[in-house]
Amino acid sequence: EKDTLFNNESIDILKNIMLSEEKSNIKIYGKTGTYKQENGWFVGFCEKGDQKKYFAVYLDDKKNATGKMAKEIASNILSCMK
Repeated sequence: EKDTLFNNESIDILKNIMLSEEKSNIKIYGKTGTYKQENGWFVGFCEKGDQKKYFAVYLDDKKNATGKMAKEIASNILSCMK
């Protein structure tokens, strides 16, 4: 039984587009966003073998917050996943 209406080929295409980083046996997938250089986010999931972890990093700073910064934070945290 499928958990989604989308076929496997469509899911694989989307995952290839979202693949942000691959370190040893961990793959990080996600999407960044920035609003007026004061809000930044990176949301997605990571895979290690059959394990999947979902995450969202949101930054709120009137001076400087970007999606790129949120992505770097997520990458540092997720690369420590054992």
